[in-house]
Amino acid sequence: MTEDKPGSFGRFIAKLFDYYLVAVIISMLLWVWLERGEDEAIIAVFVSPINYFLILLITSMLYEILMISYTGTTIGKSLMGIRILDAEENHLLMGQSFVRTLSSFAMGRFFCIPILSIIALTRSFRTYAGTKEVKWDRNYQVEQFRKGAGPWVTILTIVLFSVSVVTYVYMTEALKLEPPEVTINELFEADEYEAIIQYLDGYLDASSGTASLYNWYGYAYMQLDQYEEAISRFETGLELDEEDDRITSMLYSNISWADYVLGDYDLALTYADLAIAYDSANVYGYINKGNIHSVMGNPSEAESA
Repeated sequence: MTEDKPGSFGRFIAKLFDYYLVAVIISMLLWVWLERGEDEAIIAVFVSPINYFLILLITSMLYEILMISYTGTTIGKSLMGIRILDAEENHLLMGQSFVRTLSSFAMGRFFCIPILSIIALTRSFRTYAGTKEVKWDRNYQVEQFRKGAGPWVTILTIVLFSVSVVTYVYMTEALKLEPPEVTINELFEADEYEAIIQYLDGYLDASSGTASLYNWYGYAYMQLDQYEEAISRFETGLELDEEDDRITSMLYSNISWADYVLGDYDLALTYADLAIAYDSANVYGYINKGNIHSVMGNPSEAESA
């Protein structure tokens, strides 16, 4: 066993290799899931950029914690001939490995956040090159226990990076769901309101929503008597501020009906008037207005509505 300190290049490549190895594994698992014909809307939740990044980050950390605790190294570090032991040359305890990995990801990679991670990795590389100890390894022994396969590992790292990118791009392209009106119409005809909500949960997490989709979204909640949830979706549709008076009118008339059912008649009347103002051909605005006036004890107003 040699106890030479590993070089800066070896440690740098080992980090990248391990990260992209985990990325490829996650991407391939999601790809297999997708190819098996599972629910695309659910897979889209995992593939959305923020969720995918969080899954990759957490999995990478768990991978390093477990590997170093049980084996003293990771696959990338092993290929570069690097291992990490405690002062007595034993494997790190799980708690020690957790603290070391957390510190490494925080200070040495800025939790892999784009741009910030490049700055952190550059600082770490310079520290390694200066033969200085990084903060997260000061209490441990970082050893070069055998010669690393630097050139081959570098090539493999590039391959892993390429595969992870290609696989992710493939999945995002495959999951670019077309506007789902046809699917929603079919589900409405079958009275599958919970299925509509599940479908739109996944779709709107992975794709940009439209006022029309949020109108369907809220309407499905109304059919399940979840009026507060329905109003929330309708209001989100209004916030998109699309220049389509017909859709805007529909959103207002649906909010009016939800408020009517909830017993907030004044607010329901306000939204019914807004529905009519945006589209005088929207019969639901008039129906809502008539029902509201009738309940409020205004028969003449109800008839004129």
